[in-house]
Amino acid sequence: MKQEIQKKLKASLQKLDSSKQSIETVSNWLKFYKHDFKAIVSIWYEEFCAANAERRLALVYLCNDIIQNNRKDGMNLIGEFYEYLPRVVTQITKGGNTKIHQSVSRLLKIWHQRRIFGSKGIPLLLQQTQFALDGVLEGPTSTTTSPEVKGKGKETTADSSEIKEIRGLSAQIGRTEDEIRRIEMQNKESLSTSAIMSGSSDQKMLKKYQTKIWDCIQNQRTLLSALESWKKKIEESISDKENSVKQIKKDLLARKDKMASESSSKVEEESASALIAQKLFSSQNAAELLKNALKTMSNQDKLKISAQIQQQENNTHSHSPSEQAAKRARMG
Repeated sequence: MKQEIQKKLKASLQKLDSSKQSIETVSNWLKFYKHDFKAIVSIWYEEFCAANAERRLALVYLCNDIIQNNRKDGMNLIGEFYEYLPRVVTQITKGGNTKIHQSVSRLLKIWHQRRIFGSKGIPLLLQQTQFALDGVLEGPTSTTTSPEVKGKGKETTADSSEIKEIRGLSAQIGRTEDEIRRIEMQNKESLSTSAIMSGSSDQKMLKKYQTKIWDCIQNQRTLLSALESWKKKIEESISDKENSVKQIKKDLLARKDKMASESSSKVEEESASALIAQKLFSSQNAAELLKNALKTMSNQDKLKISAQIQQQENNTHSHSPSEQAAKRARMG
């Protein structure tokens, strides 16, 4: 974006108020420069950081008008605004102003219902900012929590200590970066190389500036470490689940093999028994063969066979003479 356009944009944003005419005038003018979406959003955010509460709300209304009117062919612009929204929501609602809180809640609900940032954009933003929405979200996704990831004896949820630490660090980094930008905007000349080398810079400001930068670097390094730790836990959880599925498949296959083996053994046993019975029935020495076979059996097995024979005899004697005659007729 040309320097002249940047100056004009800054001037327009500094004069912006919450009236419909003011917002639509700037929004319509920016349509001609939406290909410079990074510069537009960067300047918009700089003005937001430097503005008071009332003008900040006007700038959020402008953001709303821009993204609503560029949904078809301005996705880059919408995506760029979304990158700044967590910090914007956190800053604008920090003072506890009821009117501002209600206005932001209303916009977030509208963006969610119209899927301006997809079905998960606003729930994710609410997670990042811990913003207490008035009422509930209505639309494709009404929950603001992430799904659970469970492993053997482990659990990783949106409320876990790791996620809370990551959120806290991310928010702290955002706040520190905002303070760094504010110092840079207010002390451009003092932070120039010539001013620092000549000794004309405010030393107190320089010390504060350096401290903020180092604090930000330290928090970013801690965040990277926390993200690596969380990533490792997720990977372990995935591995546990994969092993569980593999074990279930292995157990099912073993059960199938066992059932097939038992079925085969039972068929073989029944076939062998039928063959023995057939040979005994046709043999002239059946009694002698049976006697020899009984010698090889345990007393317990002999008792079972004796009980079965006795049961069959009782069943036969229990029939009436007419039933016995009918039975003989059927057999004859």
